[in-house]
Amino acid sequence: MKKDKRNTAPSHGNQLGFTIIDKGTEIEGDIITEKNIKLNGRFKGKCISKRKVIISDQCQLEGTIEGQFVDIYGKVNGDINADNLLFIASTAMIEGKCFTKKIKIDEGAVIKGNINMKRNGE
Repeated sequence: MKKDKRNTAPSHGNQLGFTIIDKGTEIEGDIITEKNIKLNGRFKGKCISKRKVIISDQCQLEGTIEGQFVDIYGKVNGDINADNLLFIASTAMIEGKCFTKKIKIDEGAVIKGNINMKRNGE
């Protein structure tokens, strides 16, 4: 029997799975998780993950984001703290402060705020 190799390579901790807040869902409060999290709906509060946070192009977030890896495709009004890598897609609109060790910004992304690069150990 041949093993299907598609989608088997872990990407920034995918082996822990994803918590998904889907489109049409609105949450006000804090989310703290050990898993990866993907937000597609509206969220107001703190979103904290020990792994990866994805803010989809359908998401509107007002609050703070913390994670090892943070991918922004949607709208964020608040601060972002990516311990390892912050990716900002061309569809992203960010108003707030960004803190990270590494950053990748696609052409077309809108950022109104500061980007603060951290050194190892910070």
